[in-house]
Amino acid sequence: MTISQELFDETILENEECFDLPPLEALRETIDQFCQQLGHSPRQQQVVNGGDLPTIDDEGNNDDVVMTLQSIPEDMAHLTLTHPSTPHGQLERENRMNFRNWLSLLDDCVGVDGVVTLPSPPSPTSTTLAADAVGADSEDVTIANNNTAQITANNDKIAEALAQLATKLQSNNHDALPYLIIFQQSSSIYTLMSFLTTIIQPTDNEHTINKSESTKEEVYKLQILRQTANTLISILSSSSKENVKCTALRGDIRDLFIVGLNRLVGLLFRLFVDTTSVGDGDGAVSPKNVVLDLLKLSISAVRGCEGGKVAFVQSTLLDDSFVKVAATTLTLCNTKRGGVQVLFTILSNTALKVGWEDDESATMNMMIIEATCQLLTTLCRYDDFRTPSTAGGAGGAAAAGG
Repeated sequence: MTISQELFDETILENEECFDLPPLEALRETIDQFCQQLGHSPRQQQVVNGGDLPTIDDEGNNDDVVMTLQSIPEDMAHLTLTHPSTPHGQLERENRMNFRNWLSLLDDCVGVDGVVTLPSPPSPTSTTLAADAVGADSEDVTIANNNTAQITANNDKIAEALAQLATKLQSNNHDALPYLIIFQQSSSIYTLMSFLTTIIQPTDNEHTINKSESTKEEVYKLQILRQTANTLISILSSSSKENVKCTALRGDIRDLFIVGLNRLVGLLFRLFVDTTSVGDGDGAVSPKNVVLDLLKLSISAVRGCEGGKVAFVQSTLLDDSFVKVAATTLTLCNTKRGGVQVLFTILSNTALKVGWEDDESATMNMMIIEATCQLLTTLCRYDDFRTPSTAGGAGGAAAAGG
C-alpha cells in the first residue's frame, strides 16, 4: 500500500471535521492511523520547535512548532508529516510538488523510443535577417522574438530542473530521504540515462571523428550533458554522515544504473577522442571538462556495486569504423575489455601531454589522470564481502568518495 500526500492531507482534515479534533491532535491521529494500516505500531510522538502549528509566545509573537516522529516508518518517509494548513506544511508540500514537476519536465523530453528531444537554441541574428529578407512587419518580428524567448526559457528550465534534482538529492542534504524515495518510485533514473545520449554516438556509416562545431546547439548539448553527469553523481554518491535508509536507496538506484554503464563507457571514449581532435573547446563546456565529470560519475556508479564494476569492465566499444579512425589520433591500448581499454587509452594519451601544454591545460590533464587512476582503483576493489558498517567496505568505500 502506497499512501499519497493527497490521501494523507484529506485524512487529516476529515479527522478534524468528523471528530472535532484540534489540528495537532488530528495530525497525530492520522499518523497513528496510517502506521496501524501499514502494520507498524503507533510511534512515540513529540513536539519540538520547528515550523508547523503556529502558537503565540509570552510576547505575542508567532512561534511555529512541528511534530516529528522519533522513527518514521519507511512506508511513510516520502510524506510531509505536517498539517496542510500551516506555513511550514504548505512550504513542504510546495517543495515536493516542485520536485515532481522537475521530474515530469525532464521525462517529457524523452520519447517512447528513448530519444531525447531538446529545444534548439535559436541564432541571435536569425530573426532580424529573416525580417529584413521578407520585409516582415513589426508584428511578425514580435512573434518570432516571442518564439525565440520561449525556446530560451525552455532551455533554462531543463538546466534548472537538473540543478534542482542535484540539490535535493545530494548526500549532504539532511532532507534528502523523501526526495530519494520519490525519485526511486519514478522512472526518472532511466530519463537521466537517456540524457547521456544528448551527444549522439557515431553510427556504422560514419567514418570521421566528430568535428568541433562552435554552434549554440553543440555548446548547449555539452552543458546539458555536464549537468546530467553532475546530477547523477549527486544521486549515486553516498556519505558516511547519511542515515542507513538513504544509503540503501542510493544502492538500489545504483543497481538500476548498471544498464547505462555501457553507454557511459562509449560516451567517455567518444568525448575523449573529441578532446584530441578539436582541442580544449570553450571554457567550462569543453569536452575535457565533460570527460572529467563522466569519470567522476563512473566512480560514483561502480563504487560499492560489484555488478556495476563487471558491467563497466565488460562494456563494448563503439563500432569498428570509429575505433579505426580514432586510432589515427590516439594510441589505442590493445585489450579485450572495452571499459579497461578506454581508461588505459585516456591514461596513456593524457600522460603524453603533461609538460607540453599551458598551465591550465596541464592542470586539467592531471585532474583527468587522477580521476582515471581513482576509477581503476575502484574497479579493482572488491566490496561485497564487507558490511556497510565496516571501514573500507561497501558503505566505507562509498563514504570515502562522498
